[in-house]
Amino acid sequence: MGMLQDVISQKVDAIIISTHDENAAAPLLKRAVNQGIVVTIVNSDIPNFPTPVHAVVGYSQRKGTYKIGQYALELAKGKPLNVGVIEGQPGYHSTERCGGFLDAIKGSNFKVVTSLDGKWNVEGGNAAGMDALQAHPEIELIFAANDYMIMGAAMAAKALGRDNLILLGNDGDTAGLEAIYEGRVTATVDTTPFVMGQVALQVVLDIFNESFNGGFVETPTTIVHKDNVIQALQQPEKLYPKPSKKY
Repeated sequence: MGMLQDVISQKVDAIIISTHDENAAAPLLKRAVNQGIVVTIVNSDIPNFPTPVHAVVGYSQRKGTYKIGQYALELAKGKPLNVGVIEGQPGYHSTERCGGFLDAIKGSNFKVVTSLDGKWNVEGGNAAGMDALQAHPEIELIFAANDYMIMGAAMAAKALGRDNLILLGNDGDTAGLEAIYEGRVTATVDTTPFVMGQVALQVVLDIFNESFNGGFVETPTTIVHKDNVIQALQQPEKLYPKPSKKY
């Protein structure tokens, strides 16, 4: 909220914002729009933002995590699995991301034994993973709503000697991709966040040029795993931050 107030007072021409709490951001974004500032929401697919904005750029979050739920079922090959879910802090993003995964495994022989808040960060994912695995040692698969949380859960799994878990994330962060390459994480939904940022800026420019009337612009998702992660890491121009080494 403080950052939003700062840029509005600076009378910028446009704001590109990613928010996990659309209701908290809405009053300030409404003020920005009323002042003539172009507002674009990025990394989202919220169909009806609480206040009118110029554009929303992002992937279909529920569809993306539905894909990784299907991937989990393929990995299991019909075997029943006990599942732990690590949510983000409550809000649209967590609901959609977890919802897509849960939709995919609904009706299968997967059993969700616990679902905890990982607070969107590595530390929270580590704490949630540790709590989940200690309370439910029968867990065989963990899905987390973003890569930071699944990397934290991977740390918990390592500390507990659980090297047999399926660990699934979401986002396609560089660190998450490298964790897959190193075998610490199983797979993620690659939302190509760097490319998404490029698209968001182009949308803003198109609004200024009056070549785009506003609305939702969908960006692609792919499932990245050990067999194709090297392809993503070998395209550093599409990643930020850059990989820690050349692949």
